[in-house]
Amino acid sequence: MASTVYFVGLLLFLSVVGKGIAQECTLYSISYIQSLTGKIIQGKTEWKMTIINDCKCTQSNLKLRCVGFQSVEEVDPNAMAKTGDECLIKSGLPIPGFSHFSFIYAWDNSFPFRLLSSQITCS
Repeated sequence: MASTVYFVGLLLFLSVVGKGIAQECTLYSISYIQSLTGKIIQGKTEWKMTIINDCKCTQSNLKLRCVGFQSVEEVDPNAMAKTGDECLIKSGLPIPGFSHFSFIYAWDNSFPFRLLSSQITCS
């Protein structure tokens, strides 16, 4: 667990240094890491999905492509809501610049989420 927190912190730091604070934000300023929590839920591995906003601007209405997503553990619908082939993250609420947001799910393997869209607001 401590190594995951260290890794996320290191990733955030390198993202800021590598991209520069003044660089324009895009959908691809969002990155994510999936890590094992160490728990088994109904025979399935529990995963922690951490979404990272690597930009100074706020990103809201973040949607991921999630065709076929399943979890034996209920995912908080305020964290991720699946509608068809899309998953809305954090009920569409803003993910501030240089911050992260996480949710938990349980399945055999980590799920191959793909970035779909977001609304970017810089002030």
